[in-house]
Amino acid sequence: MNCPDDLRLLHQEAALLALLERVALLERALSFEVRQRERMEEVILKLTGLPRRVDRLERDRAARGQQ
Repeated sequence: MNCPDDLRLLHQEAALLALLERVALLERALSFEVRQRERMEEVILKLTGLPRRVDRLERDRAARGQQ
């Protein structure tokens, strides 16, 4: 490989690593938000006495678990 190719490869590798780090950060943030939502829903249900609501994400998760 010549120098421009090596440099291009290094730039691509750095960009890929940055994307992977961003994906990991977004996955952690999403996981945190889901946990927060679930906790808040538990509190609201306890305070109001309403039946638990099943949303689309929970139905999707259950469907994936059955496959």
